[in-house]
Amino acid sequence: MSDDGVIKLDNVIPFQQPTITLSIKATSQKPLCRHNKVELDSDFRMIRCKQCGGQIEPFDWIKQYANRERNLKWEFENLQEKQKRLTASIKELNAEEKRLRARVSRLKRKPE
Repeated sequence: MSDDGVIKLDNVIPFQQPTITLSIKATSQKPLCRHNKVELDSDFRMIRCKQCGGQIEPFDWIKQYANRERNLKWEFENLQEKQKRLTASIKELNAEEKRLRARVSRLKRKPE
């Protein structure tokens, strides 16, 4: 800084601003395949997806299949429990309806 309060820029090197160009490519990637339909190639001991044609690692496919089956089992059990609760609720509502119909019938017959 000089004595008059002005900053001298003699020893400052100016930096060039980099030019950044962004380009977005539209790719036509297939959506993620869940490999629901597969075929087993017993000659080459491979699993191939019938939907996307991709080769599948056998252990990964077995693991995925087991997880899907486990989830289906849990969902089935949850639905069975829900069905039991709803059936019990329907029985209670039917009994309540029967009691209310009987009460209405009694009140209609009762002279005032």
